[in-house]
Amino acid sequence: MDCAEEVLRLTDENGLSRKFWLVDQIQRAVASIAANIAEGHDGQFSKRMYLKHLFIARGSLAETLTFLELAVRRKYINKEVGRTLWKQLQKSGRLINGLIRSLAAKKAA
Repeated sequence: MDCAEEVLRLTDENGLSRKFWLVDQIQRAVASIAANIAEGHDGQFSKRMYLKHLFIARGSLAETLTFLELAVRRKYINKEVGRTLWKQLQKSGRLINGLIRSLAAKKAA
């Protein structure tokens, strides 16, 4: 969630509103990461459904990374800021992957 907030703050503060299509895509993708984790973690779902939502979250994370790189390449975002966000997103990805592995191992047991 911290990473999502940081990306949203960045897009608001750096004049990306003039590049609305890219801002819209980044904001939707980054918000989808946390939303899918939360939705899957809702107690009414099985582990299988939670895993499905984690895979969707991981896909949204990959989408966010792609749009972030595009924003850096187009010089909409400073390289250093982009690098910092990239590292935060990579850390989130490792956490999601670890959770997927953990749940998959429990499911197989």
